[in-house]
Amino acid sequence: MRLQPIRRLTNRSQGEHLAGKGGSSTDFADYRDYAAGDDMRYVDWNIFARLRRPYIKQFLHEEELHVAIMIDASSSMLFEEKLLRARQLAAAFSIMGLLNAERVSIYAMHQQEGQPSLISPGTGRSKIREVLTFLESIEGGGNVPVEDAIEQMLRFHRGRGIAILLSDFLTFSDLGRCMNLLFSSGLEIWGLQILGESEYAPDLQGDLL
Repeated sequence: MRLQPIRRLTNRSQGEHLAGKGGSSTDFADYRDYAAGDDMRYVDWNIFARLRRPYIKQFLHEEELHVAIMIDASSSMLFEEKLLRARQLAAAFSIMGLLNAERVSIYAMHQQEGQPSLISPGTGRSKIREVLTFLESIEGGGNVPVEDAIEQMLRFHRGRGIAILLSDFLTFSDLGRCMNLLFSSGLEIWGLQILGESEYAPDLQGDLL
């Protein structure tokens, strides 16, 4: 499973699944499991002979996708395990990106002093442990100025890619400005709204006042 932008993205170096532009480097990056439709020229037959399982060799290319994952860790996300769901989704997206030789960064939007707020962009499966440790440490809380958090994230961003926003979208004072900041920086925006059970299926019984 791979992260595939809708728009055609270009950047300085390229992740494995954007190789359609043509040409490839001889710089080896990593291995991943073979998937239906993969180019058989990149199967490592030596590994296949030993393990009887096909693996695809990945190389550094001229362009690379930056996957910027932003987690809303404000107080509203502490309701009904919404933050837990956001952390789980962030872990899944991160692993997909890292296993496909993309640059992945994660930003936790919260106001808790002493907690780390970001993981700078990195690539390769060696980054997975750092990502999971970071996600496990996020506790959240406070009222987060989302626009400020996005501007902070963009200081570490270069090139084009995907911005994945994991939020209940209850603390965005100016959602349009947030989207414009990301889009104008070359990021395609994927927004996933995370709600608690009582928010998407409220109990309408009882007094209204």
